[in-house]
Formats: sequence, C-alpha cells, structure tokens
Amino acid sequence: MKIFNLVFGMIFLFTGMANAASWSEDIATTMDAAVIAAASNSSCEISLGVISFTGDNTAASAIITNITSTAGMYVGMPISFEGTSSSIASIDSTTQITLAANITDAHTGGSGTATNSYDQMLLQVSISFETATDGAIIKLYSTSDAGTTWDTEPFRSVTITDAEAGTEYNWSQQLYHYLYPRIKIIISNPAAESGSDDDITATVKFAGREN
Repeated sequence: MKIFNLVFGMIFLFTGMANAASWSEDIATTMDAAVIAAASNSSCEISLGVISFTGDNTAASAIITNITSTAGMYVGMPISFEGTSSSIASIDSTTQITLAANITDAHTGGSGTATNSYDQMLLQVSISFETATDGAIIKLYSTSDAGTTWDTEPFRSVTITDAEAGTEYNWSQQLYHYLYPRIKIIISNPAAESGSDDDITATVKFAGREN
C-alpha cells in the first residue's frame, strides 16, 4: 500500500505517533472508519476546550450513562459532575463513561463538564481509497458560539486529487484550543456516483501536548 502525507499551511507531518514522541497517544476518535459514498460527505465535531454535557448515574457509582456525546473526551481527562471532581477512567461507548471516583448521589439529567488539559491538539485524518477516484476534500470550520452557528468559510481546507487505488493519505493539523475551542471537520467525496467502488473510508483522531 502506498502512503502519501500532505502538508498544508501549519500542518505537521504525521506518519504514526512513534514519529511524534512529544505528543500524547491518540486521546480521542471522532470519526472511526466512516465510509463516505460518492457525491456525499461525513462530518464530526469536537470541543478542544471545555465540554459541557448531561448524563445519568446511580448512587455510589462511577458510571455516567445517557451522556449527550463523548466526542472529544479521553481517558484521564479532568471532569466535574454534580459536585464530584474526578477524571475519566474509561470511555465505554459514545454515551457512557466511567470515572475514577464514585458519585455519591443519583442524578437524572445531571450536568457536568470535561476540561481539556492539553494546550495543543494534533488533528489526524486518514483516508483510504479502494479504487482510483477523484480524491477527497477536508475542511475545518470554527464557531464563536459553541456550535450554534458555524462560520460559512473553512479556516483550513485541503483537496486530495487523482487518488490512486489502494492508497492511504494521512493529513495532520496542529490546533490551539484558545483559538479554536470547537471545530467541525467535514470530509467530502467528490466522485461522481458510479457504484460502491467510489467509496472512501475516513478516520479522524486527536492527540494532545502541553506547552
């Protein structure tokens, strides 16, 4: 399999975390092997600062269920939930986490916040092509109101053209949470619809680093 790495603007080359020793291990996956058909796109959002959420728990339990979304959360992330301060011990699903400490009282629709402890984040996008296609388009959007309204123009955009069959493209972007506290990633497949052979597969991950 051929692997190509794209560099754009303030993009840092990524060929695996072994080559980026100063970064943490992958701490969050926001898009996991999403299959994107021709003439369509897939998107995900992530908060790089404070993540506000709601969830349920039973008394004397460390498990929080029915969470709005665990996107952007990672093991070890500092968390506060209805007066209990702890950290995330495990992310059990897209709607459930387990804390390192029990929550004393039961709550339904309880409020919590998870705070990103990293100053810098490394966005990692991997795209695989089963056959030769028109490529793919990656766009990053920012928001000034926690995602209620997104900017109409992306602050970063890169286009992969003339993708070869059996290739994988890895693209990375360094981000600072004080500049982009919340972002949306949209990956588009511009190929004309001609069957499943034009599908592409995309994965989006994040790593963290402190100043």
